[in-house]
Amino acid sequence: MKSICVSLIAISCFLQGQNLPSLEEYLTEHNAVLTEGYMIPSQQQGVNELLNLHPDIESILEIGLNAGHSAENFFQTCKKLTKFVSFDINTHDYTKIAVDYLSQKYPNVFQFVPGDSRKTVDAYSIVYPEQKFDLIYVDGDHSYAGATRDIVNCKKLARAHTILLIDDYSPEMEVKKAVDDLVKRGFIVIKNVYHAEDRCWVEANYR
Repeated sequence: MKSICVSLIAISCFLQGQNLPSLEEYLTEHNAVLTEGYMIPSQQQGVNELLNLHPDIESILEIGLNAGHSAENFFQTCKKLTKFVSFDINTHDYTKIAVDYLSQKYPNVFQFVPGDSRKTVDAYSIVYPEQKFDLIYVDGDHSYAGATRDIVNCKKLARAHTILLIDDYSPEMEVKKAVDDLVKRGFIVIKNVYHAEDRCWVEANYR
């Protein structure tokens, strides 16, 4: 009887997720006022071209949920996702709305970890030392120290061939200096640099 109840709850959550509007509509319905940018269509297309080369991605770690646009794109493109863990400092009211939406739409797959990723990622790796991710997407703290710490800490949750995507690799951004210095130190290796309008991001691997 207990197993039947659990199954009915799972089906109910699934149906509830299926009946949700789009993320954009959900944010609008809840009066979300976005104050930070997010993945533009041309960048999304570039990211998806890479993702389509890796159809077996099952687990993703994301730093920087913001309003959930990147997360939703990963879910829509990576059809085999069974685990998606997003770390975000959670200071924007609309982030809470995005968490509510993604939790309903992707129950048992989406997990949100609030707080400073410079601390929470390391803490997560201690609690779940065996957890490794197929893809790690870094789009959080854009300061030199913050980006460096995020990239370094995420290595504990990476496999040898984990795909590492780092956003905001533009000349004027401190993220670029952080990435370039980690390359010089032999911590990561850049495989490709991508451009879409005024956006720039890199595909890398840990060494």
